[in-house]
Amino acid sequence: QHLEYLTLYRSSILYLTFVAILQVDFPALFPRRYCKTETQGYGLMDVGAASFCISAGFVRGKRKSSNNKNSLKPFLHTLPLIVIGIVRIVLNQELEYQEHVSEYG
Repeated sequence: QHLEYLTLYRSSILYLTFVAILQVDFPALFPRRYCKTETQGYGLMDVGAASFCISAGFVRGKRKSSNNKNSLKPFLHTLPLIVIGIVRIVLNQELEYQEHVSEYG
């Protein structure tokens, strides 16, 4: 069953998220009060991140019963993302890329 309102909601969240991510570097266009909060409360970006997670939960498919021979298949599908994440961490550290202290601790 195709739900038009859910498709519109998810596409709007994706669009607004990438606009917010790009505009956070331009304080004149995107005031700091709309960014992620660092101490208390919530901001526009916090609401967007939560909404993104909720919308992903709405469209999650049913889980199939797993066989022993297919138990490695989900890991193999996510392995490229794990490798990319590790490469990103190493490159950020080696190139001394700027890190926001409250973001990564």
